[in-house]
Order: sequence, then structure tokens, then C-alpha cells
Amino acid sequence: MTMTNSTPSPRPKKAGASRNSKVISTGLAVATGLGVSGMVAVRMAQDVSAQSPQVDPASISLATSTATSTAGYTQAQLDSYAQALTTEAERLREYRNQLVQVAESLQSNAAPAQSQSQSQSQSTSTSTSASAAASAQKPESNPKPKQKPKN
Repeated sequence: MTMTNSTPSPRPKKAGASRNSKVISTGLAVATGLGVSGMVAVRMAQDVSAQSPQVDPASISLATSTATSTAGYTQAQLDSYAQALTTEAERLREYRNQLVQVAESLQSNAAPAQSQSQSQSQSTSTSTSASAAASAQKPESNPKPKQKPKN
């Protein structure tokens, strides 16, 4: 007699690479490609800078007679910037003074509240200590009976 198996046999595992290893391989390939292209770009930039003619800064003469600073700003631009900084400094001083006034008013409002809370806590602690003292002085009227030992 031949017996037939009613349960199907499990599928054989795939022989290919898993999804995780494919993702990792793809990521490494992309990172390597970006790294190589970055190295090529840096090398090309170095070659271009090496081929550009070097200019001696001492040989450059100013074409204009306008007074400039070492960064290339004219005196009028620097004066305008200094004026803007002075105006901004004054605005910040006024803002700081406003903040100081608000802080002082908040502190003065908080001081009466703190003194009230301290007086309330002192009266509460006084009544608590008085009740504790009364309970300590009060003798126990019904002593607990002793339990009989179990044999």
C-alpha cells in the first residue's frame, strides 16, 4: 500500500541573496561612487588652481583715488556702518532698561506674596506643632491587649 501525505512539503529556500544584503550592497556601491567622484572633483580643482597665474599683490596699483580699507570698503561706507551700530546699541540699551523695570515690578509684586505665604506657613506649622504636642501629652486611655502566644 502506498501512503499519500496530505500536508504539503515546505518550500525550499531561495539560493539568492537576501533583501538586506542587497540593500547594503547597493548603499556601499552608491557611497563608493560618490566618494570617487568627489575625489576627482577635488583633484580637478587642485589642477586648475595650480595652472592659474600667480599675481604678486605688490604689483597691483589702485585705479581710484577713493580712500578704502583693506577689505575694500570706502570711508563713507564704514562711517555709515558705524552710525548704524551706534543706533542699534542705543535701541538695545533702551530695551534692556525696559526689561529691568519689568523685572523690578515682578520682584516687588512677588515680595508681598512671599511674606503672606511665609506667615501662613508659620501659622500652619504652629498649629501643627501644637496638635502634635497635645497628642504627645495625651495618655493612651485604652492600652492594647497582649496577644497570647500560639503553641
